[in-house]
Amino acid sequence: MAAGNGLQDDTKWTVLGIGRTDADGRCKTLLVDSAQSPLPLKAGVYKLDFATAPYFETKGQKTFFPFCSISFEVPNPPQSHYHVPLLLSNFSYSTYRGS
Repeated sequence: MAAGNGLQDDTKWTVLGIGRTDADGRCKTLLVDSAQSPLPLKAGVYKLDFATAPYFETKGQKTFFPFCSISFEVPNPPQSHYHVPLLLSNFSYSTYRGS
């Protein structure tokens, strides 16, 4: 599934990365530099966008949610890691802050 993330600056979003989930459903390349080294998080409001329709199309299924957006706030000082799962079915989705 395609995923992207952005950082809100006043009233606009800045794209920080675009990637695809791996076989485990994780997208480890959203916040990396050109050498694939992790970039540090800054405090702020972030958004994860998931293109879910193409995922279900590959399975020959329809979905009610063609994309999902998850917004969350990173406090100051930020932690080094945030796990934000997206639990998805054709007609529902849920998320939470993981450990």
